[in-house]
Amino acid sequence: MALCWYDAKSIEKLGSKNHVAYISAFKDTWRNYYYPLIIALAYPLIILILNNFHTFFKMLEEKLFTRIVKNATVPTDLYLDAQDQIEAKEKRISKFISKETEMQGQINDLTVSNKNLENKAATLAIEYSETLSIKKDLEDKAQVSDNNIDLYKKRSNIEYLMGSYKIEIHERIHNNNLTTIFSSNLEIKKSENDDKILINLIIFNYIMVSEITEYFYNILTGTIGIKTKLVNNTFSPENKTTENIVTVLQNELMNDFVNLPLANSNDILIMKNVNFNESSLRMDLAKNTKIKGA
Repeated sequence: MALCWYDAKSIEKLGSKNHVAYISAFKDTWRNYYYPLIIALAYPLIILILNNFHTFFKMLEEKLFTRIVKNATVPTDLYLDAQDQIEAKEKRISKFISKETEMQGQINDLTVSNKNLENKAATLAIEYSETLSIKKDLEDKAQVSDNNIDLYKKRSNIEYLMGSYKIEIHERIHNNNLTTIFSSNLEIKKSENDDKILINLIIFNYIMVSEITEYFYNILTGTIGIKTKLVNNTFSPENKTTENIVTVLQNELMNDFVNLPLANSNDILIMKNVNFNESSLRMDLAKNTKIKGA
């Protein structure tokens, strides 16, 4: 260590003149020479003794085991019985393995079949759902058709129009608002003598009567068509306004072939838009009393 790590100055600081003096100060013959030599000579001998000791006991163990095996004796009957049991167990195990393999194959086949059935069931469920949807659609259409037929039968009969009405005429003013300019009573009924269908209209304490000569219902447009003929009119014009109202009533209801649009309302049966002398009017017929079949 002195030669490798210390220089001359370090040696002097340690109290020695030079490296030789420093090394001589620590010289010990037994420690430096005899002990290492003894250990070096003893180490191989100790290893050899230990190896021989291990080998001896290993051989002794093997000989004892071999001797026990060689000296063991088993009765013939016991040996044959044990052999039969072993063979029987081997057969059972082989049969079990074969059976298990067969069952596994069957399980695989059943799994595939079950999957196919599930796919078919899903397909049938979809087809069944589609069938129900088609059936429901057909039933709805049939119901609508039946309703339309019933509605057509009811509205095609002139009795649908017969009854007591309140008739009003409204004028459209600014912002499309309505103001009522005429309101009175109207009745459609059969005459007592000849069963003619008459429209009786009261106008300012005067009476105007028309006969309905033709009647039909148009299911496509939702309108009632009538042809009327004025048969009685006791009205005497008092002013231009009342004369214009009577003219509108005659043209749109009492003495012409007219269409009467049915209103989508529980109160108003007929709602008709009218243009007269640059005025936009609306004529409403609302039933006062519901009659059978109306």
